[in-house]
Amino acid sequence: MCGTVKSSQGASPWRRRVVAAVGLASGAIACALGACGSRVQSFAPPKVPVTAIRNNDYQTLLDKYVGDDGNVAYGMWKDDAHDVAALDDYLSKLTNSSPDSRPDLFKTQPDKLSYWINLYNALVLREILRRWPLDSVTAVRVNATSFIKTGKGFFYDLKFVVGGAEMNLYDIENKIIRAQFKDARIHFAINCGSASCPLLRKDAFDPEKLEGQLTDASAQFVNDGKNVRVDDAKKQVTMSKIFDWYTDDFVAFTKQRTNVKEATVVDFALLYAREPLKQKLEAAKVNRYNVAFIDYDWNVNKREPSLVRTAAPASPSGVGRLVPELEWKLLEGGTWRPSTARGNVVLIDFWATYCKPCKASFPKFQELVAKHRDDGLVVIGISEDDEPKQVVPGFLKETGAQFLIGIDPDHTASSAPFNVSAMPTQLIIDRRGVVRHRHEGLKDGELEEIAREIEELLKDK
Repeated sequence: MCGTVKSSQGASPWRRRVVAAVGLASGAIACALGACGSRVQSFAPPKVPVTAIRNNDYQTLLDKYVGDDGNVAYGMWKDDAHDVAALDDYLSKLTNSSPDSRPDLFKTQPDKLSYWINLYNALVLREILRRWPLDSVTAVRVNATSFIKTGKGFFYDLKFVVGGAEMNLYDIENKIIRAQFKDARIHFAINCGSASCPLLRKDAFDPEKLEGQLTDASAQFVNDGKNVRVDDAKKQVTMSKIFDWYTDDFVAFTKQRTNVKEATVVDFALLYAREPLKQKLEAAKVNRYNVAFIDYDWNVNKREPSLVRTAAPASPSGVGRLVPELEWKLLEGGTWRPSTARGNVVLIDFWATYCKPCKASFPKFQELVAKHRDDGLVVIGISEDDEPKQVVPGFLKETGAQFLIGIDPDHTASSAPFNVSAMPTQLIIDRRGVVRHRHEGLKDGELEEIAREIEELLKDK
């Protein structure tokens, strides 16, 4: 339902912190002049040729991580590298075999529609997992123009190659699903990863069951208790903002299914309302109650930790071992490897421009560089932004940072051997190249702790 976004709430963190968007005026001007774009994500072809679209593996993931309330145990999922990879494998099959590129796999309209719904939902899950923890999808920033419209970063600027064509979530919803299938019930099938969205179903959409699934999803949404309410005292029907954004869809669908010539969104709700809501809506219609729409809650549809099993705490990855040898490009050109700094104490800081603690840490790291450069301290910040060359320069100017800056737009640090899953993450490496300390997220007082650890290692000549 989230191709149109008009309200904002929340901010986007990685693990154990709150982060926020950084609006960069200089970057926005550059983008306005055509100097900015969005990185397009392309999934590798599946290892085995696709002969049929099967959702078995995806269904296993939904069973494991989606609750009966439609909320998702993102944290637990993110901690399971195998299941994160399984979602990517599923998307590899879908994005390389679309109804347009492989029409032989999609004989019927239900085949096609179930494909596009599952693709949309799986992409939303995947992009939230990549950034987890995340408070709101509207806080995702992909490039320097992502902040100019609520939700632009997530729904417009994240782009994917599907069946050989470039598209974003907005395109999938509005230019394909809505335009081609003209079924208003799809607004209760696609899920944008937010609290006010229709529930993410625990069952993948299946061509053989699609009609029943769409009907059930519509009835579930209408009768939820929070999405359609009748207030007799105020003479008002209060409805989800979805009914406001897509009024034309609901009216057209209702006219197709009924003899109501002057149909409204209330008439659509009556198609699926159960008692006692049905009776209340009928009375409200007769008495011409006003219709008001509820503000949209963009907070991520996460399951609370108390509702899911507690994962065993992971040990600090890499501590006590030689720092892995991985090469990063530098923002100003050239490359950097940990081995180039051997003999020095090294602080590697994985960060992003949208991360509040990252911004707060930069002045302290600059202070450490100025104080200990001659003592053998090397600080390098590795940007995990999707579009670092567009958003990082303004951020550095704002924070006054002058240490080495590397870029990692492909998020290689999130995988083995670094396994970075929190912003910011710092590795402190001794002169022999051994990782001595690892910090994930910044708690109060932790910057001082990092400084003490660095200064202690600097004493070892």
